[in-house]
Amino acid sequence: MSYIYNNVRACGVAIAVAGIVAVGMFQSCKPSGNSGDDTYDTPRGMPTLIADEPVYDEQSQTFALTLTADSVADATLTYYLLDGDKILSENADGHFTNIAPLDEGYNIQLRAEWRDTTITTPPIHVMGFIVSRPQVEKMSLDDVQKAINAKMTSFKTGTDEHLAQKVNVIVVGSTLDVHSLLDVIDNLELGAWHRVIVTDLQYDDTNHITDITLTVEGETIGEDDFEEEW
Repeated sequence: MSYIYNNVRACGVAIAVAGIVAVGMFQSCKPSGNSGDDTYDTPRGMPTLIADEPVYDEQSQTFALTLTADSVADATLTYYLLDGDKILSENADGHFTNIAPLDEGYNIQLRAEWRDTTITTPPIHVMGFIVSRPQVEKMSLDDVQKAINAKMTSFKTGTDEHLAQKVNVIVVGSTLDVHSLLDVIDNLELGAWHRVIVTDLQYDDTNHITDITLTVEGETIGEDDFEEEW
């Protein structure tokens, strides 16, 4: 009887030891750390960027735009206003002012930063930056050429009533990098060009000029000269 009892007792001890070992192994497989340890980061979803309707200010003739975002709790936010991929302005509250009218509209973007994650949303295109403009008398090619060669301030600043809100300029016969009427007239004022010849104009449905193609005469300075001066 003593033999049976001892065997049963031994088996019981063995089972108990095995159980303790098993529990120890199970516990060792659990993630370590206490409640204050952020070893395992919280997964982040893509934030949603929301744009209100642009608001036009008659006095300044500019627009205001307010952006907000969802799924960004506890994040540090940076809102962007872009023309194409060029950053025009950025802020933390999503409120932009003094935005120039632009028929093509602008892009917006958001960067949300957490301690463990940074997410930048894809650009979103926003329209509604158009100011209704009255019909104007169509300006002739010759008159536009005279205005540019005369370095008219209204053409340099883009405020002339005959110009669209954004004018595309195509320059032929120059080594200089030119993107706007401001660049064109700057080159004439600096003496880099003697004069220009306007070869083509494009208009919108209210006769405002949208595209100007011109040829340069008497270029006296190029990109290499600017680099040497610099």
